[in-house]
Amino acid sequence: MKLPEGFSASGVACGLKPSGNPDLGMIVSDLPATAAGVFTTNRVQAAPVQLTRRHIRQGSARAIVANAGNANACTGKQGYADARAMAEQAARGLKTTKERVLVNSTGIIGVPLDMAKMRQGIDAAANALSTEGAADFAAAIMTTDTRPKTADATVGSARIAGFAKGAGMIAPEMATLLAFIVTDAAVERGLLVEALKESTAGTFNAISVDGCRSTNDTLLVLANGAAENEPIGAEHPLAGAFRDALNEVCASLARQIVEDGEGATKIVSIVVEGATSPREARRAAGTVADSVLLRCALNGADPNWGRVLAALGTSGIPFDPNVVDVWLGGQLLCQNGAPGPGDAAKARAALLDRDVEDGPDERSLGRVRADQRGVHDVISALEKSRILMEALPYIKRYYGRTVVVKYGGAAMDDPALRESFANDIVLMRYVGMNPVVVHGGGPQVTAHIEKLGGKATFVDGYRVTTAEDLEVVRMVLAGVINKDIVALINRHGTMAAGLSGEDGALVRVRKKIGTTDLGFVGDVEQVNPGIVTDLLRDFIPVIATLGVDENGQTYNVNADEVAAAIAEALGAEKLVFLTNVNGILDGSGSLLTQVSADGVERLRSDGVLTAGMLPKVDAALRAIKGGVPRVTILDGRAEHALLLEIFTDQGVGTMVTA
Repeated sequence: MKLPEGFSASGVACGLKPSGNPDLGMIVSDLPATAAGVFTTNRVQAAPVQLTRRHIRQGSARAIVANAGNANACTGKQGYADARAMAEQAARGLKTTKERVLVNSTGIIGVPLDMAKMRQGIDAAANALSTEGAADFAAAIMTTDTRPKTADATVGSARIAGFAKGAGMIAPEMATLLAFIVTDAAVERGLLVEALKESTAGTFNAISVDGCRSTNDTLLVLANGAAENEPIGAEHPLAGAFRDALNEVCASLARQIVEDGEGATKIVSIVVEGATSPREARRAAGTVADSVLLRCALNGADPNWGRVLAALGTSGIPFDPNVVDVWLGGQLLCQNGAPGPGDAAKARAALLDRDVEDGPDERSLGRVRADQRGVHDVISALEKSRILMEALPYIKRYYGRTVVVKYGGAAMDDPALRESFANDIVLMRYVGMNPVVVHGGGPQVTAHIEKLGGKATFVDGYRVTTAEDLEVVRMVLAGVINKDIVALINRHGTMAAGLSGEDGALVRVRKKIGTTDLGFVGDVEQVNPGIVTDLLRDFIPVIATLGVDENGQTYNVNADEVAAAIAEALGAEKLVFLTNVNGILDGSGSLLTQVSADGVERLRSDGVLTAGMLPKVDAALRAIKGGVPRVTILDGRAEHALLLEIFTDQGVGTMVTA
């Protein structure tokens, strides 16, 4: 396969594989290339994934370096330092910056890299770069693969080339492999990110070999513009052709991975009809695909449709089993949840083929129809139009404006509310708003401290944070919760990027001074919003509430305080606090739907506000005084609370205004 213009590649052996086969590959663009990527949703993420996620945020790259034989996963701080050293070594040889090198590793987990071999291999790969090096690169990234995996396509005068490795630890929820795609087309980053997300959903996110997700899964795309075409954006005449070509490459690579699956005896396609959304269809198909009982039946050419229905019942999707039809091998074996008129013998004959897509009557092995009418309320077209017309003025008001959401409480813990929150945030982005999510995680931090044998201590609502506790706070907030929220939003829109107040000195603090020494607890002095402003061009920022002082010391910071300061610094149109209460109550216990800043002060002086509400109103008042026009204290226990507040006349919760 020929590489697109402006790209060179290589593959060398540096001794990581005991076999002595090539185990380190490199792809390099002559020019800085627009870059996009999709990464594993596994909470345990290898050091190369963490580093590359950070590097790709700047939106451009020059090189991809990938090694096989060692995953550099679960290797602690040394593993991250080694990943960084890989980028630095490549950058020196290629005369570029380390931030423009995207590093990837695959292989054994829990073993440190042999950096002497890695440095020699990186230098050798840089010296071996060639425009004819595609085959060498494809071979160098293989692990348990039995053959290289490549694909290409054209769009106008430009070309797209793709490489992948993967045979085991393959499951939906991207990425489930290592895959690298390069093109000489000039593509605007917005379209590149969106097209990659769309292609991933129907290709790499729709395959399963063993149902296991890896720690290193990565899909990267580089577009260097060497074809000298007019940059392709969303409205460009070639936008559709580019999406189709990218999808063609992704689909081919995904298919090759399934065909090369470890221990695979059959290649199966599952089609779901009648779902209420693509997300539900994917969840249904994925649950069926990962059923061990069904896999056993298919391996033995047993058309056991009951195992399909049983798997669907564990998917968590609401449906009526009495309206489900199941086709196997082109035969309707289950109709309305009971035995159907199909011929089981014909289905069994179809299942004997390795590639059951070529079975008789149907282009797929399994087809499931689940009519969900009667489960979900049917809304008339007229009612839908009324809802949209009610939302229109609010969409206009907030279009292009920043809305900061402090995420916490039940909305963070309840699975259904988490899904509701993610959908709301993604919808806000799609209708032109700029949502920014700020989160804490007090209960989770406490649980981890106690699990380690410590004890959580609070004074006036603030956590006493020792040096040991601070490490736990950083790990839980930035390393666990932040990544979980980013993955949650990305499953619905693939637009989130995580950071903490430490990154770019986003949140500058001073040590909190009081009658009791709280340890490493800080008060916000200043927010440097540049990094958030940059991210907002392409992403939904998700911010963990840590801060640093002028000496670079990290502090634990109250999440409400951080959210208010960030809203003020960004000139946000609105700040929303998701809580576990209805909002602010008056002296009689009734909900105040709206209250002025002066009214809040009166409630405080009258002793009406509860201790738990005081930090919220203090933060709300800070934001109001800082120029944020509207602050809402919202009951996050209500499904789609954000949408109800932002897009409806009635709203929910309490709005605090100047």
